[in-house]
Amino acid sequence: MTPSTEPSVTVVVPCYNAAPYLPALFASMSEQTEQAFEVVFFDDGSSDATPMVLADLSAQRPGARVERRSDNRGVCCTLNAALVLVNTPYTIIFAADDVMLPRLVEVALAAIERHDHDVAAVAFPHVVGDDMAQPVLDEDGRPVVYAASPELAHAETSTVLETVLEANRFAGVALFRTEVIRSLGYDEELSIEDWDMWARIVARWRVVVASEPMFVYRNTADSLDKRLRRTGRRYVDAARLRAKFVGSSPSIDRMVVRRTKVDLHLLLSRGQKAETRAVLAVLRTAGLSEPFRRERLALLLPVGCSRLLAAVRHRRSPVDGPRRV
Repeated sequence: MTPSTEPSVTVVVPCYNAAPYLPALFASMSEQTEQAFEVVFFDDGSSDATPMVLADLSAQRPGARVERRSDNRGVCCTLNAALVLVNTPYTIIFAADDVMLPRLVEVALAAIERHDHDVAAVAFPHVVGDDMAQPVLDEDGRPVVYAASPELAHAETSTVLETVLEANRFAGVALFRTEVIRSLGYDEELSIEDWDMWARIVARWRVVVASEPMFVYRNTADSLDKRLRRTGRRYVDAARLRAKFVGSSPSIDRMVVRRTKVDLHLLLSRGQKAETRAVLAVLRTAGLSEPFRRERLALLLPVGCSRLLAAVRHRRSPVDGPRRV
């Protein structure tokens, strides 16, 4: 693909203690079939060698911009600050510990430019990688790929919103129209920034899904997502996200109740009563306290009893994961 004279896309990379991963990311950027893109690296107060690595590697890539703050404020705050610096019509949000596949920029731009402004983003399928960003293989020796169902691009807006609120169907690494993502802004009160952004986008705009995997997701043993799940914060923030849309439709309200019960049973089965109370408080404020009477009663039981009852209920409840292809 012949590079254009003026870049139409900026790759935004929030960084925090990412020094071990940045050389692989820079290498994957240099292998892109479309090189007409700008890059903004925003270091969120790293305490490791990230500033030195960024300074060294960015000097080797013309046009790369590095910004840094001295204190750590979180990924949402970092993304909002970085988006102010973007001057191109499209923005790719990319994780510092993931690796681009060679056609990412080319395919993403081609996909978004085929559509009018009713399409706000291109979602990326991805290859699951190990700690070294090497593809994880299935039993047949093929790379494991996760992708949102392409049918979501053609479904009614209300259907897509309900599907996304039920479970996060899209990766945080994606291409967005800059005007859309900047106008919405990332919710700095939440730890599930990508899920929240996707929900607010699909509530108003269409999304398309790229036709091939665009990056390798480094599935580390101590990833942020795994830590959030272990501590229970992900389930509290999921309740906060879903509460934003309570009252949108009876179907969405029923889904919110159903999925929240699954989360509550998981938290109770772990003995995480503080997080359980936090979820119930969020839903009570949103006007959905009545369907959770059993869960509130379970909080009054001794920890061992509530954990046992919740574990049984949780095993009976289906939990949707990402779609494997």
